[in-house]
Amino acid sequence: TWEPRWPERDLRLLIAKIFEANALRAQGEYQAARQRDEEAYVGLMDSVGPQNQYSVSCMAGLATDLWVAAEYGRARELNEQALAVSEELFGPDNGRTFRAMNNLGVLMEQTGDYRTALRQHERTYAGRRRNLGETYPETLHSATSYGRALRMVGDLRGSRRMLEGALAGHRAIHGDDHSATLRASVELAATLRRLGELGPAQAMSRATYAKYQATRPPTHADRLACANVLALTLSGMGNQVEAMDLGMESADRHGDVFGSERTLFEPSGRYVPHALALRRQVRMRSAELGYYNL
Repeated sequence: TWEPRWPERDLRLLIAKIFEANALRAQGEYQAARQRDEEAYVGLMDSVGPQNQYSVSCMAGLATDLWVAAEYGRARELNEQALAVSEELFGPDNGRTFRAMNNLGVLMEQTGDYRTALRQHERTYAGRRRNLGETYPETLHSATSYGRALRMVGDLRGSRRMLEGALAGHRAIHGDDHSATLRASVELAATLRRLGELGPAQAMSRATYAKYQATRPPTHADRLACANVLALTLSGMGNQVEAMDLGMESADRHGDVFGSERTLFEPSGRYVPHALALRRQVRMRSAELGYYNL
């Protein structure tokens, strides 16, 4: 066990930095949040060590900051550390442990390690279902993530069963127009497309896209994801014109940057700042919409 080596007053200041970082993240200020988290992390490791609830919270927050910045290596290390400590401190069936499992699963999806992502999402779903019940909102979020992970490893029928259950649950709790319901609809449509059931996939993704058009701006991450699924489905059905129109609608939002390599890259070969900002915006929005820290 670690013994505190800092005065209690200084520990309170470190804890205050964690809360300040949380508030900054909620406002989308991830760079400022990272600065607070880095300071708190160094101080907490030096004072109370990793085996502390505030240290775990700081690890999770800093990992989110790093995930948004695409620093996946260190984000993975912190997520793995947060999960190990959470299981030891709080037990395997605690909400904080489930959040750490979910975060690691999402990160593994981003890095292409789909098998590890599947294991983490499966563990999270099973634990939440066992402890919270099958229809609890966090359980349904995990069901959506688990269904997506099953699709990524090629278990399309398992993905379909999981996503159909998640969608039905979200509809029963939240209604048809809630963000969680719409995301589950998009994931199920993507799985149906992979199964070759293009008619149902087209109908579901088109209906969902119409709701996004009515309620979300054109650059909204979820709306763009739905447009992509619909475009791929239409292309598979031979409707290339409408599929291209959907693709062009997305491209037109940032055509001044993505129109050519000359405008996309700097002379050094790096992406231009606007392209980096757009990539960062997608990651930030993904975190805000619940793909991380559920």
